[in-house]
Amino acid sequence: MRLLIRTSRIVASSRHRAPLHCVASQRCKVDFKVPLHLDYGRKLTLVGDCAPLGTWEPSSTSAILAWTEGDVWQGSVEVPAG
Repeated sequence: MRLLIRTSRIVASSRHRAPLHCVASQRCKVDFKVPLHLDYGRKLTLVGDCAPLGTWEPSSTSAILAWTEGDVWQGSVEVPAG
C-alpha cells in the first residue's frame, strides 16, 4: 500500500508497513503514529489508493490524525485487506 502523508506545507510519501489488524481477510485496521511538529492549528491527514484513504483526494479521506503530546500524530483507519 502506498500512502501520502500531507499537510498544507509538507508532503512525504511512504511505503512503511504500519501495524495491521486484519479481520477475516476483508478489512484491516491500520494504526498510525507519526512524529511531526506542525504549527498550531494545522492538521495531518493521510491519503492513499483506497476509498478510506480518499483515493488520493485529501478532502475525501477518513484518515485524519489527532495530535498527542510530544508532537506525535495518531489515528487508525480500516482499509481493504490485501
